[in-house]
Amino acid sequence: MDLRRRRIAAGLSLIQLAELTGYDRTYISKVERGLSTGSSEMRRRCLAAVDEHQSQQYTPVVVIPDDNMPSRAPLPLPYQTFGSELQRLRKAAGLTLRQLAVRIPCDPGSLSNYEHGRRIPSRDIARHCDRLLAADGALVALLDPVPHDAAREDEQAWVMGVDVSGRGWFTEIDRRTALRTSAALGVSRWFDGPVTAAQTDVTELTSLFSTIRAMCQQVSPELALPVLVSKTNGIRRIAETVGSRRPTELLTVASHYAIYTGKMFQEAGDFAAAGRWTTQARSWALRCESPGLMAYVLARQALLTFYAAGPAEEIIGLARSAQSLPGVSSRTLGLAALREALGHARAGDETACRHALERAGQLLRVAAGEPAEDLAGLEASTVTDHVAITTAYCLYLLGRPSRAASMLEVQRAALPVQARRAHLYFGARQALAHAAANEIDQACALTWRLLPAVADTASATALRDLRALVRVLNRHRRHAAVSHLLTEMNHILTTDVRRPM
Repeated sequence: MDLRRRRIAAGLSLIQLAELTGYDRTYISKVERGLSTGSSEMRRRCLAAVDEHQSQQYTPVVVIPDDNMPSRAPLPLPYQTFGSELQRLRKAAGLTLRQLAVRIPCDPGSLSNYEHGRRIPSRDIARHCDRLLAADGALVALLDPVPHDAAREDEQAWVMGVDVSGRGWFTEIDRRTALRTSAALGVSRWFDGPVTAAQTDVTELTSLFSTIRAMCQQVSPELALPVLVSKTNGIRRIAETVGSRRPTELLTVASHYAIYTGKMFQEAGDFAAAGRWTTQARSWALRCESPGLMAYVLARQALLTFYAAGPAEEIIGLARSAQSLPGVSSRTLGLAALREALGHARAGDETACRHALERAGQLLRVAAGEPAEDLAGLEASTVTDHVAITTAYCLYLLGRPSRAASMLEVQRAALPVQARRAHLYFGARQALAHAAANEIDQACALTWRLLPAVADTASATALRDLRALVRVLNRHRRHAAVSHLLTEMNHILTTDVRRPM
């Protein structure tokens, strides 16, 4: 089938694909041979892993040097960062190059080249180093490829449109195809010509981002996404055009836009697009040489994996990778610890969850006394206590829904009225917690208050919890308050409440 063909073309073995996805290799083999259908999520993750592996392949070029040959250009910065971090961890462990090489296995000369940024290691080598040096995924995280000018022809172009019914669509194609298509259709290019100083005003772009975020709190994701996509593309284009003058500042702003665009795609129910945008933000963070931004993106990927019902070990790994990077603010470390707590709660490890929550609380209390950072604007500004909200979610996962509902009720009361999306998805989780605790009257009363906002806000996060609530309430159909509510909920949830983009 297609999965097997693409896996072989990418040079991946079954064992490697099983390691990358967390699925059993026998299960993957059965799916490839048509002996098992496999879930859609399994197929998506396997194909994504194959595509990622293929994009990271490196073909070495053997050159015989001579005296007139110019010195070799350095590798892109992320690989140099990987090398310096590998060297630091090796020395901290008290290992020589030869001692580490024997354990990997690898020859000492290659390890030296990796450490000094002269060669790019394979992901297998990086994983071995990460495990042996107890880096908890930090080394592997530094190995992700970064777009650079030599890859311009393979860059993605972002295309939006509207069909005859008025429904919008968004897709990604390679840059070369986009140029051919636009030429064939006679479409003009909007970004030809010089870039003015006003277009590179980082302060104005940041202020505009705050305005867009405020708008996104009150409208459906499909209304917000065209604005976010076009603005992110514009900032990326400006950063490329202005050359070496201010690319780092502009790519930092573009990363902020991309992170929030990923959030909106998540709210629209498109987790694949959300993952792609978050990965794009991660690659820009690498180019910016910002460990703080990289840590924030890793923490965001952990949260996205949680909402996408990903495995607990992946959530924990991403969150720990964020916490392992040097020079990261207390606030970002605290948020990463909260994501780790969610992973432990999903795994049912209450002790580890409690420790992560305590660590997060300590870090965020320290952060409260520090100057505000730019990344603070990426978190929900309407939430006053991130630790309490996350604790409530963890309590629900750990089988204590009544306590979870009580905590969510307190936190919802502190939300401003205009934070309609936050009211909806925290309210949906609170109603679900009430129902799971057999507090049916409270669950029904709260749900009736939430229903008018469902069509207006169209939060996929809230819709997921409301569908779970329907499944719980179906077990209480004889309860007086349930029957009429279920009829109304089924009508709303079977209607596509999300508006055209």
